[in-house]
Amino acid sequence: MFARLVIPALAGLFAVAGWGGAPLVAQAHAATQYNLTIVARNNASGTRFSFSMPNAVHAGRVEVKLVNAGTVDHEAQLFRLKPGVSESDFLEELRQVFATTNPAVVAQKMRNLLTHASGAGGSAAIPAGASQEVIENLMPGRYVAACLETTPQGVPHFELGMRAMFTVFGEDEFTAPASRGTIVETDYSIQMPAAIRESQPLTLRVSVADQTHEVQIMSVPTGTTRQQLLNCFQGKACTLAGPPMNVGGAAGLAPGRSQWVELRLKPGTYAAVCFIPDVRRGLPHALLGMVTVFVVEK
Repeated sequence: MFARLVIPALAGLFAVAGWGGAPLVAQAHAATQYNLTIVARNNASGTRFSFSMPNAVHAGRVEVKLVNAGTVDHEAQLFRLKPGVSESDFLEELRQVFATTNPAVVAQKMRNLLTHASGAGGSAAIPAGASQEVIENLMPGRYVAACLETTPQGVPHFELGMRAMFTVFGEDEFTAPASRGTIVETDYSIQMPAAIRESQPLTLRVSVADQTHEVQIMSVPTGTTRQQLLNCFQGKACTLAGPPMNVGGAAGLAPGRSQWVELRLKPGTYAAVCFIPDVRRGLPHALLGMVTVFVVEK
């Protein structure tokens, strides 16, 4: 989400478009849940983008599954509209966040946006051909799903059609799924569980505090350090052996709430990053230190 505020530096360098306790193991689902499958598509020329998805889902425990049937990275950020806010008013506020890179202006536009809608989770960015599941506690109301990834020209995908409104109806009945650890997001850190092993899938709770945060998981070269990534994101000398690549995670969620992300990570080195702009300073949280490097063991 909003990675275009830092990724251009990486794109220029790499020419790309685009855990304590015992080791963790996979956990099965528990309790009844509703499903919201979102299929993302784009045409070959990258001029038309779309979401195919239901226009309504029952409130409560909902597994949001993003399927990327396109050719570039896509995400499905969910927003819950505030009472009286129209889709057009919300989209105009969202556009304004992308209209500038001036941190002071971005901070004000983020504050404006969050008076119109709140982050309701969803799937972080995934590559073409991949899928990601995130379990949410969706309250009744009106929602917008939007892809906040951008074209090489900097145009957000939602502006090219990759957005959809949907309604959440009925009583909000929620039973938390079983999980084997918690990702804690605060200003400005992402605390991962101490040990992670390869699993299909591994369900982790994501707890968000302070302000809206996402947890974008990126694959990075073996041996990558947090400082190396910070240098790259901040436009300093970048010494990575290759570009970070989006592999999934959970999209932006309002403070005080939790979501459950189902990870299917192979052994290797990864980074958990938040790119959402700060509501006070306007900079992406990654630039303020919200970057954690971790290793998945076999």
